[in-house]
Amino acid sequence: MAKTFIEDVQQALGIPPLQQVDPNTQDVDHTAAGTGAATLLQQAVVGAVLTAMYKLSRSNEGAETILRGNASTSWVGLLFPTQTDVLVSRITAYAVASPKSVEDEVGFVATKLADMARAKAAQPVVPETISNYFKSNRNEIFHILPAPLQLGSLLDDDTIDDRTHKMDGPVSGMMHAIEKVFSGTKNEQTD
Repeated sequence: MAKTFIEDVQQALGIPPLQQVDPNTQDVDHTAAGTGAATLLQQAVVGAVLTAMYKLSRSNEGAETILRGNASTSWVGLLFPTQTDVLVSRITAYAVASPKSVEDEVGFVATKLADMARAKAAQPVVPETISNYFKSNRNEIFHILPAPLQLGSLLDDDTIDDRTHKMDGPVSGMMHAIEKVFSGTKNEQTD
């Protein structure tokens, strides 16, 4: 059986399973975090980094940045250039972690996920294939992003915090499939 995108993420990072956000509460089960599931820090950072990489990959320059990433890349500054302090503050409050551990985790996660994107994107790996890789996994990314982080407002994209992205089931699945078909160049301009 083929692995899902999120399973690939978990394997690349060597972390326990990430939880899907409950569409009713818009959050993960805090009692499950750390008990066979990813910690709240891992959940928040992975969700935030994937969402920011998705948003960054919407432009050719951003996809090129992900493609070129190297060990000296300051991912926190690249993914959240003007909102670094706000992001760190939100994750610190959400996960009850120190600002230093949040920044370290963002750097570690972003480096690993950029490597994974370069390895898993369609060949040849060019900005367009990086962009398509993140675009095709958009719904899975939003399923693990806790709403209390308010990342949509932080990245100036209201669609990120839209509750419908976190819904599952036969009707929602069909609507997400239709959305993928019709998310052509017109929608890419606004993503």
